[in-house]
Amino acid sequence: MKPVRLMVYHANDDDPKKCSAKKLHRLGHADLVTTPRKIPKQMVLLNPFSKKSLSMEDAEMAQKHGILAVDCSWEHAEDFFSGVHDKMINRSLPFLIAVNPVNYGKFLKLSTLEAFAAALMILITRDKPSKSYRYTNGHLIFSP
Repeated sequence: MKPVRLMVYHANDDDPKKCSAKKLHRLGHADLVTTPRKIPKQMVLLNPFSKKSLSMEDAEMAQKHGILAVDCSWEHAEDFFSGVHDKMINRSLPFLIAVNPVNYGKFLKLSTLEAFAAALMILITRDKPSKSYRYTNGHLIFSP
C-alpha cells in the first residue's frame, strides 16, 4: 500500500520558524500549495467547521486522493473553509488537545503536523506496519 498523499494549503499567516507545515514540506512529507486553485478536487479536507467527523469510511478516498490540511491564522480560517468546502470531502477531527508549543493545552487548535498525525491514526488500522518520522517533539506516525 502506498503512503497517503499529504497536502497543505499554506496562507503564509504565521511565523515560518514555528510552522510545522513548512517543515513537513522541507522534509518531503507533504506537498505545499499557496493558491486554492492548485488544490486537487476530492481530497479529504481536514475542516474544523465540518459537521461530519473523519472515520475509517474515509480511508479509501484519502488513499485515492490524499488529505489536505490548511495552515492559516485561526482568525482567517472560517473564510477559507467557506470558499473551498464544495469541491472537497470535508471532515473534522475528534475533540483533541494541542501539544504544540504555540497552542499547548488548547482544544482543537492543532498544528498541521498534529492534524495529519491524528487523521492518519484514525484512517490507518493498527495491524498495518507504520513508518515513524522523527520530529522535534518526538515520534509521530505518518503512513503505512
